[in-house]
Amino acid sequence: MIEISDKFLQLWRSVFNKELYEQNKRIEIIEEAKELPSPLPRLSKNNAFLDELDKLLEKYYPGIKIVGVTDTNSMEPFIDYGHQIVLLPLTEKDKKTIQEGDIAWFKRMADGSENVLHRVIQKRDDGIIITRGDNTVALDGFTLPKNLKGVCVMVIY
Repeated sequence: MIEISDKFLQLWRSVFNKELYEQNKRIEIIEEAKELPSPLPRLSKNNAFLDELDKLLEKYYPGIKIVGVTDTNSMEPFIDYGHQIVLLPLTEKDKKTIQEGDIAWFKRMADGSENVLHRVIQKRDDGIIITRGDNTVALDGFTLPKNLKGVCVMVIY
């Protein structure tokens, strides 16, 4: 099996598509995403602990949220159905600090999904980010800073 970096793949695709465009053709590379196993829970879910954690986080980070995730498989095995995540809302100033590798919480423009949680794979100088789920092939498209809601700062398995 040959592993190819995303940057190399994007470069190769753009060069290849340019050549095909001149011939009035186009190619897309599609890889199949496989569902990966999720990490095993290390502790049973403790509601008393989660309540205390919620109070402590809210004290120091007003607006922070502890929420469950839906069963989309897009961020497996890192985040999966049944896990709790901690979302930190971002101010306009904070949005400038987001970087590649962060897990962004945003509204996806392509389909209007209000609460998407995917990894930032590219951040442009104009503040636009490009995201993709860890367990998906397709990119989400671009996300404007105004549609960026926050970042995932903790996963509770």
